[in-house]
Parts: sequence; structure tokens; C-alpha cells
Amino acid sequence: VPGAAVLLKVLEAFRMPAVYYSNAGVRDGIIADLASRGVGRALSHLNREQLLHVEGMAKKYGVPPKHARRVASLAHQLFESLQPLHKLPPDCAKLLEAAAHLLDTGHFISSAAHHKHSAYIVQNSDMPGFTVRERILVAALCRFHRKALPSARYEMVQTLPLEDRHVVTFLTPLLRIADGLDSGQEQKVERMDCQIKNGAVVVTLEGENIDLELWAAERAAESFRQIYEAPLQFLRARRLP
Repeated sequence: VPGAAVLLKVLEAFRMPAVYYSNAGVRDGIIADLASRGVGRALSHLNREQLLHVEGMAKKYGVPPKHARRVASLAHQLFESLQPLHKLPPDCAKLLEAAAHLLDTGHFISSAAHHKHSAYIVQNSDMPGFTVRERILVAALCRFHRKALPSARYEMVQTLPLEDRHVVTFLTPLLRIADGLDSGQEQKVERMDCQIKNGAVVVTLEGENIDLELWAAERAAESFRQIYEAPLQFLRARRLP
């Protein structure tokens, strides 16, 4: 009744005969407007302060910078190409980018279970430019970038809201695949094309001597097939003689 009274006063003030409402909410309109203007694309990348911090942090813990940047680039490309499947907001891509730089920091402590050490380092570090939520999500991605998948059996996942659990769950396979595609840390994958064809994902790779990278990516792909419930195939691009 109070809402109807307010609308009645608005109609009277503007001398309008009727008012029409949309089934979509205000949030839907904002998202549609941002998408049409490409605003979300800027949010999908780390800003200058964030990038400088994660690069500096990775350097401090001995992470090869070229490897980190390549994994970040591949992960971001997978995120954008597979958006129709994961349907995550654009700003989630920068979590992937940050995790790509920091997932190997745990080697500084020990190569054994380095994913757990990486998560500990990230979770307990000051990260200027990141919210507490973002830092925790990046730590969770580092924790699950290998071995077990995120599930409610782990305390780190239990503390996350359901929405954030969903984010970590769907980003984890993308990070694993990107890391696998540079498993030799030699940036042998020169180009990647990812497409969704008839419900299946086809990733075409270009590069020489990428057997190791293909093997590692295929192993990581099992997590993708399990979480996304979609087929995934890796192909080598044909090189012209």
C-alpha cells in the first residue's frame, strides 16, 4: 500500500495516466547497461596497484615472472571464452590473474604440498588494493590449483559464503588448465583458441614441442569435465609448411 501511494503521487505530479513495470530488477538493468558499454572488461583485469603488488610478491618468493604472466594470460583467455558456461561476473577474472602470479609462492617453503603453503602465504599477507574477500578467494584458488577439488570437507571452503564457493569451484579448473599449458615454464604454447561448439569445448593450441603441456593440460581437464559437466578437447593447430 505505501508503495502504491508513492506511485500515485508520482503519476499525479507528472500528470501521467499509467506506470509500467519490468519483470527484471534494477540489478539486471545495471548489468545489461555495463555490459553494453564494455565497463566490465576493465574490471576483469588487475589494476596497476594490484598488479605491481602481486608481481612484487611473486618475485619475493622466487616465482619465475614469465611463467606467472603466461599462466595469467592463458587463464584470462579461458575465462572470457568460457563465460557462457561459468556465467561469473567479469571482476572474477582478476582473481584468476592474481592466483596465477601467486600459486607457486609455496615452493619458497617446500615443494611438497606447495599449494597449501601458497594458500597460507596469500591468506596471511598484507595485499594492498585487495579486499579481504578477494585475498581469501585468491588464497583458495592457490590452495586448490592442484590435487583435491574445492569441497565442503575443507575448512577453507566451509568458511566461504555459498556464492564464493561457486566462484572458487568454477575458477579452479581454468587455473589448473592454464598452469598445465605452461608446465615446462618455457612458454611453448604460442597461441590458444578456445571455442564452445555444440556444448563441447575445443581448445586449439599452437606451438612446437608442446607434448608436456598437452599432457599436463589434459590431466587438469578432468577437473573441468567434472565441474562444468561438458566435454573438453585439446587440438594442435596445423602449421603450414
